[in-house]
Amino acid sequence: MISPRAFFEFVLVYIGFFACMLIAVFTFGRASTMPDVSLTAEEKYVMEIEGLQPTPYFSLMPKGQYEDFESLIKHGTPNLVVRVTFEDRNDATVYDPHGYYSDATLTSAVNSAKVLLKRKNKQNPENETDDGHIYGWRDDPAYEQAENMSFYISTPYRAHVEEILLGDCLAMGDEFTFFAPYGIVDDFYVRYEDCPIFMEGREYILFFSVVDIEGVGRWYDLVHPAAACEILPEDTRTFSSMARAGDAMFADTGWECETLAGLLTAYYAENPYETEIPTLPRMKPGNQYQ
Repeated sequence: MISPRAFFEFVLVYIGFFACMLIAVFTFGRASTMPDVSLTAEEKYVMEIEGLQPTPYFSLMPKGQYEDFESLIKHGTPNLVVRVTFEDRNDATVYDPHGYYSDATLTSAVNSAKVLLKRKNKQNPENETDDGHIYGWRDDPAYEQAENMSFYISTPYRAHVEEILLGDCLAMGDEFTFFAPYGIVDDFYVRYEDCPIFMEGREYILFFSVVDIEGVGRWYDLVHPAAACEILPEDTRTFSSMARAGDAMFADTGWECETLAGLLTAYYAENPYETEIPTLPRMKPGNQYQ
């Protein structure tokens, strides 16, 4: 039988042990969850976009499903395949290649929705949301109009052409703007499922269906949202796919740039097609392919 003194000593040791454990958890655990101040601006932006809730891909033009690299070339028929460096990234914007929607039209639609929401809440205060945010009013046509415009939010990158693998609408050294389909503008954001997230300063191989929109300009549209490869900086002769769908599309290449270029040449030679840039008429919102 233990003495009262021994019992209390045991209790104190027991409490002391768990106190030390709690201190360790709060000290080291908190340190492990603190943001990494060494992250670059690009890494922080990628993390911000990756943290957004993804939505099914909204396509302005029909997109096929390509089970391998051969089908991507023969059935996807890209008219431009280029190796590029994304020199810089600009702020997200509303980019409608047909020229109907813009940052200004989204802002106008949001302001109209907020005015109508305020009026509706004044008439029916029992229906007012806790924060008055327009996201609490999803069933109203005014909100739906603003949300439809938000599907066009994109992040623009200035792309510098390093190599032309297919097509002749660009030359080495040329630059163009690629609007990646994700970003945040005011109260709205977009991130689509299976769309790669790019980084300024990185090098990529991109497969485009380039079109000219009548009266608007040139649109560099990916053949498929996952039709992009990232060149590995540790070995620029190799690359990785950037999305799940890309794993199947590029598996036959062995993740080697030289093999990819060889297969691209071979498949195009077996099934040649026109690579001139087509001109398409403007399509009003609501008429695009979904």
